[in-house]
Amino acid sequence: MAPERARMAHMGGGLVSDNRHAPPHTVAYDAFQEPATRIYHRNAARSSGGLVCD
Repeated sequence: MAPERARMAHMGGGLVSDNRHAPPHTVAYDAFQEPATRIYHRNAARSSGGLVCD
């Protein structure tokens, strides 16, 4: 699948940040983003109607 190969190439390329405040900003971002992502995926699974997804 082309989209999956593109995603893998994108994720495998890594990230180079030019943000001079990267460590504290990254920790702060992750503190909010990880729970938000978990909630999003849980809600998406529930809305699918499939017991396996939920």
